This record gives sequence, structure tokens and C-alpha cells, in this order.
Amino acid sequence: MSEGQIGYYRRNHFVPVPEVASLTELNSMVDQWDVDDEGRRLRSKTRTIGEHFAQ
Repeated sequence: MSEGQIGYYRRNHFVPVPEVASLTELNSMVDQWDVDDEGRRLRSKTRTIGEHFAQ
């Protein structure tokens, strides 16, 4: 993941800071965000994030 994508992920998932009861709950949220992001494409790339990760 490039530095720009790290900022994208942080801004879209951690701002504002999620309110959770436990680290387990936060980890579950992050896991779901990752699954949701697998179909996203970066700019003009032909493959999705999930396809790049699988490679």
C-alpha cells in the first residue's frame, strides 16, 4: 500500500476515531473494511486492490 493509500484508509476509516468497546471489536471493524476495500480500484489501474493483494 502506498503512503497515499495509507492516508486514504486512515481518513476514511479512522476519522473520526471509531468508538469501540474492545480491541476485538476494532479488529473486526478493520477486517470488514479490508473486505469492503478489495473491490476498489486505484486511479486508472485495471486490477482491484484485492487482485493486487492476491498477487
